Amino acid sequence: MDESSRFDFHRPRDLGDVINGTFTFLRQEFVPLGKSLLWIAGPIIVAVMALNIAIAWNQTEVLSARDFLNFETIMRFGALMLLNVLMSMTTVAVVNHYVRLYIANDQARFSVRALLDCFATDFWTMVGVGFLSVVIIFAGCVFLFIPGIYLAVALSLAMTAALHERLPVGMALKRSMQLVREYWWVTFGLLFLMTMIALILQTLFQIPFYIATIVTAVHGADPGRGRGWIIALQSISYLGYLLHGIPALSMIVHYYSQREKKEAAGLQSRIDALDVETKR
Repeated sequence: MDESSRFDFHRPRDLGDVINGTFTFLRQEFVPLGKSLLWIAGPIIVAVMALNIAIAWNQTEVLSARDFLNFETIMRFGALMLLNVLMSMTTVAVVNHYVRLYIANDQARFSVRALLDCFATDFWTMVGVGFLSVVIIFAGCVFLFIPGIYLAVALSLAMTAALHERLPVGMALKRSMQLVREYWWVTFGLLFLMTMIALILQTLFQIPFYIATIVTAVHGADPGRGRGWIIALQSISYLGYLLHGIPALSMIVHYYSQREKKEAAGLQSRIDALDVETKR
């Protein structure tokens, strides 16, 4: 790739620039990044689809409170929740590692195997950051909810800091709060807008399911006959979860922007590179 056309993460950006930068990078790297997401997160999505079909197919009526206490029901819904968490983690990890390798101009970003290796290496760090963040946010929500919202935004860069700076869990949480400090409202606005955009785009995958449900209800068709198609279309809508990579990408752009605003990290690295060249 021509150096002049490479996306520059190392520059300070305001809210609008971060959003524009997110979609600029997404357009530029859509095919290789999309392929990696499909190959790595795709099998988990298929597992979620299969489990969702199994649950929906066996569920002939609305579950009562007693049904929810059934061991088999608890195990099915527990497995579904675990797969959804794993799917979200995988999507975030692939996007982060792809960008990290892109910044290093490492061609390994085009290798699904290399990205899988990166994911495996950082798996427990991601689990630790995610778990501890949830515990802290939950504790904050206990106190009138507002502290929970504040902490959720303050810790929103922890995963990115852990993966891009190779930080341990505690340091990553501290690093996130440091970068967000004085820019809480900007970070909140970015999170809100990009999450809304991802959710709106995700509904496009759900439109066939809604249409099939409405058509079946309006025409009074036998629910049993159309049930298979409806369940299949509902399961396909899970592909929309790959769009959660959009907010993750926006937080990476924001993370590097914050580093430039507070530390001029990119400028310093360029100065160091010039010094090395001069000494040669």
